[in-house]
Amino acid sequence: MKNKKGISLTVLAVTVAILIIVTISIVLGINNIGRNEKLDKLYYDLELLTEKVNMYYWKHDQLPVVADYINTSSIPAEEKNPNDDENYYILDLNALENLSLQTDEHTFIINGLTRTIYIAEGIEIDGKTYYRLPETYSRIYASY
Repeated sequence: MKNKKGISLTVLAVTVAILIIVTISIVLGINNIGRNEKLDKLYYDLELLTEKVNMYYWKHDQLPVVADYINTSSIPAEEKNPNDDENYYILDLNALENLSLQTDEHTFIINGLTRTIYIAEGIEIDGKTYYRLPETYSRIYASY
């Protein structure tokens, strides 16, 4: 019997194909990181603000706001929580303790009834503008 030295052409072709697939996956993953990082930062900030606002409300029995937000048409109706009332306020970020946001300077607003927090100007990623956390809401109907 002969001793085979080296690798067969089939093994080499399979190895090259696997390396190409891994390389393509890494390149596509790197391209998505920039888009996802911006959205992840927004979601982190909104979750942190929700937590801080709830703690503030628990302590002070009021929302940490500085003024009414009157430009409510800047947020599309389909992006709003359907249970929101018409009262929107600008959050007072200085009133919230130990707040360290990851996004740039933005105006954060809150609905007085549902306490849903929005970023007033939204953040655009790949042609879609994001305003709040991705939650689904059911319309609440009052029965009298």
